[in-house]
Amino acid sequence: MIKVTVEIVPFGDTSRTRKMWEIEVVNVETTDRNIADYTFCLLDREAKKVEYYKVKRHLRDKGLARLLERVFGKIK
Repeated sequence: MIKVTVEIVPFGDTSRTRKMWEIEVVNVETTDRNIADYTFCLLDREAKKVEYYKVKRHLRDKGLARLLERVFGKIK
C-alpha cells in the first residue's frame, strides 16, 4: 500500500497545518511482473467524503511518480 497525505500550511506556520486529503493506493492485481491494477481511496476532510477510484494496467516500471500522476488525474 502507498499512503499520500496532502496538508495545507497557511503562511508557512506549521502550528496551523490542516490535513486536507489522505489517499491510500492498493495493488489489487498484478497480471505479470510489470503490469498492475490499483484501487485507491480518497478521504477528503474538507468535504467530509470518501471516494474510490481505480487505475488499471499500470506499467510498474514507469514508477511511483507516474502512478501518482494517474491517481491525481482521476480525482474530480
